[in-house]
Amino acid sequence: MPTRRLPISEIPKYAQLENERRFLVDPVKMPDLDGLAYRRIVDRYVEGTRLRLRSVTHSVTGDVEFKFCKKYPSDDPVSGAIVNIYLTAEEHGELSVLPALIITKRRYLISHAGCLFGLNVFEGDLAGLVLCEAEAETREASLAVGFPPWVGREVTEEPFFTGGHLCTVSATQWRAKAVEPGH
Repeated sequence: MPTRRLPISEIPKYAQLENERRFLVDPVKMPDLDGLAYRRIVDRYVEGTRLRLRSVTHSVTGDVEFKFCKKYPSDDPVSGAIVNIYLTAEEHGELSVLPALIITKRRYLISHAGCLFGLNVFEGDLAGLVLCEAEAETREASLAVGFPPWVGREVTEEPFFTGGHLCTVSATQWRAKAVEPGH
């Protein structure tokens, strides 16, 4: 049975609206990341659910934070409801036994024209894939963001480039999708 997509007017209690756009990045054109602080993110997409278990390690301090997340399907690819629960290391450990597909990436925060962008550099089977994302307070503000010149094709409306899907694809599959003709 297909998942019902929630209209924005039906955001569940305790959820927040996330307004985000995503773009492919040409690794040859992106800024030099050597020596920059980053967060290493390990996402565990719990099989058979819309739940994500996340650990975030800060490169500078070594501090680690843990989150349990649910993103609700939305009728709008830019704006959707999301709920995060912050966990202890012990809680994260208990939930880590659930069967899951895993994605690992480094997220760098890059400033451009007064805006902050997340530059996600993927590891493992997704090595070579780099996505740029920007969040904004409103959908309208998200659409008004001026992206850096090193971003390429917008993939906000392509479910293929969501974390929940990327954890299921091979290097060959994402590379073929990234260079699809007509985009």
